[in-house]
Amino acid sequence: MRSVVYLACMLLSFSGVATNQARAQTVDDSGLWLATFGQDRLGGEGSKWKWWFDGHLRFFDDADGFYQSIARPGIGRAINDHWTAWTGYGWIHTINLYY
Repeated sequence: MRSVVYLACMLLSFSGVATNQARAQTVDDSGLWLATFGQDRLGGEGSKWKWWFDGHLRFFDDADGFYQSIARPGIGRAINDHWTAWTGYGWIHTINLYY
């Protein structure tokens, strides 16, 4: 009996009787995301201090329009061979696309 109920549920779900169809408007638009990352030691080979940076530029409207820029610099100090404590800042500039 359980297999008959299971089969009936499966048939209903595939038949479209028990499902709702969602319709959405599609937008043909592409964008471009550029990113750069860097990390190294500060002060030479034996130094425990490090720097880190990542930056992003993001464009929309088939890569013709500026959308967002992100800059995240940071400095760190090695605690041991496996751990580094980091601190940094994140600057994010975004334009309003829907004004």
